[in-house]
Amino acid sequence: ETALYACKLLGVKYNGKEHRFTGKTCNFGWFYGAGAYKLGQVWGESGRFGQKLYSFLTQKFPGVQRWIDYTKDQLRTRGYVQSIFQRRRRLTEPGVHVEFTSGAGGHILRQALNSPIQGGAGDLIKFIMWVIHKKFLTKGLKSGIINQVHDEIVVETCEEELEEVGNIVQESFVNPPLRDYFDFDLVVPLKVNIGVGKTWKEASL
Repeated sequence: ETALYACKLLGVKYNGKEHRFTGKTCNFGWFYGAGAYKLGQVWGESGRFGQKLYSFLTQKFPGVQRWIDYTKDQLRTRGYVQSIFQRRRRLTEPGVHVEFTSGAGGHILRQALNSPIQGGAGDLIKFIMWVIHKKFLTKGLKSGIINQVHDEIVVETCEEELEEVGNIVQESFVNPPLRDYFDFDLVVPLKVNIGVGKTWKEASL
C-alpha cells in the first residue's frame, strides 16, 4: 500500500517489483525510526514528499506508531527492550534521558526498534525448529534439519517420508504450539512455502 500511495503522489504507474521493493524499504525505515526526510530519500524525493508518506503511514497503521512510542517509553524507563519471548536487550541505564533525534540517540532507537522484531523472529524460528525436530523423533523418521538461514530451514529427507515431512513442517510453522509453553499465541498467522529438490538451490523458491 505504501508503494501504491507513493506512485500516486509521484504521478507514475505502479510497476510491480521495483516499486514494491522501494515501498518495503520505506516501511522498514519507518519501523526503525526514520523521519520524513529519510523516507523522502528512499524514493529520491524531498522531505516534503517524505512528510506526506510519513503522515500516510501513521494514519494508515496507527498500531505501528503506538508500538514505536511504547518502545521509546520502555527504553526510557527500563533501559532495555525485549522480544515476545521476553528475551531482553539492555541499551541504556533506567531513567537515563535519551535524545532520539541525536546521532547516538538515533542509533540507540534503531537498535531498540530492531531488537524485538529481529530477536522475536529469531526466537520463533528456533522454537519451530525444535518442534519439528521433536515430531521427527516421535514419529521415528530418518529426516532431519541440516541448516537454517534467516527465516528458511533446510530439511534432508527421503522419498518415502517426503509427504509426511512436508505436512509436519507446514503444520509446525502455521500452528506453532506456543500456548503449550508460553503465555501467548500469534495473532497474525505465519505463511510457509515449501520447495523440494535434490539440492538446496533446486529446492529454493
